[in-house]
Amino acid sequence: MGGLFSALRLGARSLAAHQAAIQITGQNIANANTEGYTRQRVHLSAATPNSLPEGFVGNGVEVQRIERAIDTFVQEQLQREDAKFGSLEEQEVALRRVSSALNELSDADLSSAFDKFFDALQQVASRPEDAAPRRAFVESGKALAQRFQYLSGQFDDIRRDLNSEVSTTVSGINTLATEIADLNQQILRGEFSGPPPREANDLRDQRDLALRNLSELVEIKRFEQTDGTVNVSIDGEYLVVRNTVNSLSTTSSTDRGITILNPVFSSNQSPVVLRGGRLEGLVTARDTKIGGYIDTLNDLAGRFASEFNKVHSVGTGLTGLSSVTATKGLLLTTTTLSGVGLAYPPVHGQFDLHVRNKLSGAVTVTTIPVDLDGIGADTTLTTLSSAIGAAANVSSSIDSNGKLTVSADSSNFDFAFRNDSSGILSALGLNTFFEGTDARTFDVTSLVDGDVGKVAAALSFDVGDNTNALALLAQRDATNFAGGTTALDAQYQGFIGTVSVDAAQTKDLLDNERAIRTRLENEREIVSGVNVDEEVVNLIAYQRAFQGSARFIAVVDDLLDTIVNGL
Repeated sequence: MGGLFSALRLGARSLAAHQAAIQITGQNIANANTEGYTRQRVHLSAATPNSLPEGFVGNGVEVQRIERAIDTFVQEQLQREDAKFGSLEEQEVALRRVSSALNELSDADLSSAFDKFFDALQQVASRPEDAAPRRAFVESGKALAQRFQYLSGQFDDIRRDLNSEVSTTVSGINTLATEIADLNQQILRGEFSGPPPREANDLRDQRDLALRNLSELVEIKRFEQTDGTVNVSIDGEYLVVRNTVNSLSTTSSTDRGITILNPVFSSNQSPVVLRGGRLEGLVTARDTKIGGYIDTLNDLAGRFASEFNKVHSVGTGLTGLSSVTATKGLLLTTTTLSGVGLAYPPVHGQFDLHVRNKLSGAVTVTTIPVDLDGIGADTTLTTLSSAIGAAANVSSSIDSNGKLTVSADSSNFDFAFRNDSSGILSALGLNTFFEGTDARTFDVTSLVDGDVGKVAAALSFDVGDNTNALALLAQRDATNFAGGTTALDAQYQGFIGTVSVDAAQTKDLLDNERAIRTRLENEREIVSGVNVDEEVVNLIAYQRAFQGSARFIAVVDDLLDTIVNGL
């Protein structure tokens, strides 16, 4: 009788083992298309046999363990590539927007605006006494300014959008970190609630998927603990420790005229060091890539305006100046002019002030020194104003905004500036065509916009003189950029080339990264993916084993019935 009861227990174990195998097979088939699911395998082993005098008699089969079919090396590679892919994709999208804003294949691009500007200036040089080409020239200058301002605004808008995505991505990181911490707790509770070896496979799948999603947002390192939990760090700073989260937040600062958000760890406000992931891509695109483009564009606008103004400021319009006010105000009127923070500071030199008696035509020339040699008392705005005011028939003053005004003493006199070797006239904005020091503030001055006769085409008081207009035209080919080695067109084309190369290289890297991820996904699928055909084959095998076990139990039951009822 004892042997038959042992046989019943053997059959029951077999039923239970193959029922579990059938259930796991069904689980695999059910999740064949579930994202992040890892195929599970049932490991069956012979149960510990009974020792009898005649020898060992088997006790059937039992489930040794249920494990995931997983290649940890491929999984770690995917995690690294996810971070690279996320970073490159964010940068590629941002650079496409920059290329679209530059619009270099249309007639509305910046290079076309420069062409139209100098074409209009050529007409002024051809007909300096005519007001019509002067108005067209001023309007072309305003169109150029609008294009600079448009690009600056577009770049700022892109950076603001990226900034918003930084905030969203930080929130996404915190959400995933919390999910991982919660899953750590569930896995710890589940795996330690029964005898080992015991793995919460489905919970581990959910955690691995969360880790992959997290690695696409920010490059991480994972450290699996002996208790089954996973710790997660970002460049050595822990984000998740078992069931505890060190969440991220943002601090704000000003960069290139806009407010930007900087990721930090909430616990100690230390900056998050980014090595990859979408967050790194967003910050790199916002600050390094587009920030660098803004610096280049600002230098192009500011330096062009400064150099063009240096020529324009020493010229004369259809008439001399009766009064002119600087566009740049200085708060520090008694500080040396080389130390007041002018974007394009003056140097040691001088300029001439030509004052004309309009009745007699006589011109008086006064040389105004700009002492910035660092020896003795250097020139300040106050001393400069005094030096100008000391010239005959003109006066000079500084208003409450720190702006210098030079005026003729009566309607019988007018004046002009000449031979400025210091650059102070351009730096202060006296008799200039442009104002502003960067793309955002680049504009035509109210002086020439309000009176096109103030366009300084001459280097004398003669109406038909076009000498200065020709000098202004020469600015097109002057090597004013890159330390005096590069002309305007080459500088701008170099800028466009940099953007184009960056965009193309980023796209190539992204395409390559996409191919690598696809290959790794295929490798993962080979090991961890569910092949429904294979699972059906396994299902049939387990079904037959289950049916055989049931038949075995029925036979043993008949034997027991024969013994019991036959007595």
